[in-house]
Amino acid sequence: MAFIEPSTGAIAQRWGLFSSSEIPNELYQPTHRTRAYADLPSHSRRRARKNAERQARVTGRVLRVFLIAVVGFPVAIELIALGVTWLGHVLAALSIGVGIWKVALAMQWRKPTKREAQDAATEAKMKHYFYHCERHPHAFERLKLDNLRRHIMEATRKEAAEIRESSGEKSSP
Repeated sequence: MAFIEPSTGAIAQRWGLFSSSEIPNELYQPTHRTRAYADLPSHSRRRARKNAERQARVTGRVLRVFLIAVVGFPVAIELIALGVTWLGHVLAALSIGVGIWKVALAMQWRKPTKREAQDAATEAKMKHYFYHCERHPHAFERLKLDNLRRHIMEATRKEAAEIRESSGEKSSP
């Protein structure tokens, strides 16, 4: 066991334990503990309790929102629909419309937009490239190295041209 003597700065050490009377009272003060363990992360019991309470509040809010969304809204719609018949018809029509839209997408009755077609083509291309990269990993590594070399050569040529232009030399063909 060891400690630094506060008055002299000397190290007091022993193979074994010191008795409480041998350790200076200054080392028992909270300010010393705070200074000695400043680099170690710590928190008080009060702060831990506050964090736990805050987390419980957040969890409670999330649970309430979930229950309202999953249970409350459908029940409220049904209750409103019981008293207001036209609202029930509107909501039923909306539900039927969403169903028809999903069937049209599934049956491909609706033609994709230009952007959707481009995205689908890009996705198919990526899958095709990925398939070949998986089948031939060594060839893919060679391709990556070739691309890197080409990129480095282009960057070097561009840098050389900029240096020539800044120094006033004419570039050779």
